[in-house]
Amino acid sequence: MKLNLLVALFLLCCCFSACQKIKSDTCLPESQIPRITITTNSPVVEGWPIYVSSTATMASLFHWSGPNGWDINYQSYASNANEQQRLNATFADSGEYKLELRNPQGCVESRGFATIKVIPAPLPPCSVANNSSTSNVVGVGGTKYNYINFSPSTFYVVQASGGGETLYFYFQGSVPPKPGVYKTSGYSPNKETEVGCWISEYPYDFINQPGQDVYVNKVNGKTQVSFCDCVMSNPLGSTVIKVSAKVTQP
Repeated sequence: MKLNLLVALFLLCCCFSACQKIKSDTCLPESQIPRITITTNSPVVEGWPIYVSSTATMASLFHWSGPNGWDINYQSYASNANEQQRLNATFADSGEYKLELRNPQGCVESRGFATIKVIPAPLPPCSVANNSSTSNVVGVGGTKYNYINFSPSTFYVVQASGGGETLYFYFQGSVPPKPGVYKTSGYSPNKETEVGCWISEYPYDFINQPGQDVYVNKVNGKTQVSFCDCVMSNPLGSTVIKVSAKVTQP
């Protein structure tokens, strides 16, 4: 009986060793592992999410890794494994991000690398006096604002009035917008990265045309919103109206 048990254990060990050898032999050498492309949203402004993705399908096991201890290792197949994010990016999150795709035997089938930069919020490329606007025409912009209000409503509203006109910014959420660059989107934002922006001069509205840059910065702990040479709609004619403005939280 002892002899049969020893023989069985010997055969089991041989079988395990052979399986391990087969696994080792079927894995690609390091030099032959194909590269895959990782798409990112770099550069990322501090405080905003980092997004990484790959076109690889769920036919492999995903292992993502990156700086500052970021590691996501899938032990089973998942349909959303090819897209990942890190919320509230810090400067320590800058660096090289890696994705390895493995088969069930643990072999790396492909891998990819991407470098992500986390940067401070950019400053506006123009200089405008605080709580004022400049314009290339008379009657729209070119105003000193003597009433400033930052407050949550359906959106987070920044309002600046003076000289018979009111400049509006509408951001998503109920708190002041994070520092960064937002894209104009008509009267209201459809997502966190957009801002509604227009000048109201009764009975007309001059709307900041879609896709233009609005800068949000923190200055001495106060939120500052500005834009440079943005084209406004003109309900009164064909003249191109360009306005720059800066408004700071009281």
